[in-house]
Amino acid sequence: MCEDSSIPDRLKRNGRPVDNQFSSEERLYRRITSESLESDDSLTKMAVKFPRCSVNRGKYCEHPTDVLYPDYFHLGVASYTVGSIPKELILEQNHDNRRFAFNVQHVPCENMYPHSHVCSGHKRVPKSIKSRFRILLWEAGIQIDKRPD
Repeated sequence: MCEDSSIPDRLKRNGRPVDNQFSSEERLYRRITSESLESDDSLTKMAVKFPRCSVNRGKYCEHPTDVLYPDYFHLGVASYTVGSIPKELILEQNHDNRRFAFNVQHVPCENMYPHSHVCSGHKRVPKSIKSRFRILLWEAGIQIDKRPD
């Protein structure tokens, strides 16, 4: 992450340790572009990336827009809870029963302590798993906290 003095000190790491204790109610914030929104204000599938999705932890943010520092304030913010992330999905395709586990990892940067990843643990995630993951996430209550400019 960039070295920018406009980032508030409360968002900087300042020697704080990694904290991988997440409550199921904790919100995760993600930047979104105007291309991430459908005409009905629902999110497109591009709003969640694989195999790793970069987010900011609500536990260490004062505002959903903290994810927009240092210079992304023209973008929007979407959020969902840790508990809305599917724990595991099974491929169930052509006798292929691979399991895809999902979790959240706190990956703080020096200038963005809340930075985290929603991970699948696989470098390649089949389209059918990505689609099911996104559907389950939407059904669990992903929300738009700020629309892109």
